[in-house]
Amino acid sequence: MTDTIDRSQTIRGLRELADFLEAHPTVPITAHRLNEFIETREEWDAINKAATWLEIKTDDFFVLRKPFAGGLVLEVNVERPRVDDDTIPANIHLIP
Repeated sequence: MTDTIDRSQTIRGLRELADFLEAHPTVPITAHRLNEFIETREEWDAINKAATWLEIKTDDFFVLRKPFAGGLVLEVNVERPRVDDDTIPANIHLIP
């Protein structure tokens, strides 16, 4: 798995954002979801094993969801293979 941006700088920025919002209570907060999209199911499986997540399967994605205080949610998504995708192993059964 390759981060496209400097991870430590992003974490620092999130802390700065929290400090800013705490210091400025009149600033509205409307977005409560962070969505990350990864390329492979193998990455998704490794992330899933590294922490406790709620696993969700939609028609299009496998989703790992982690809720935090205040309704903040982190989701890690990987696209599901299509039923007609030749790359699906024979022992995998997908519900369309």
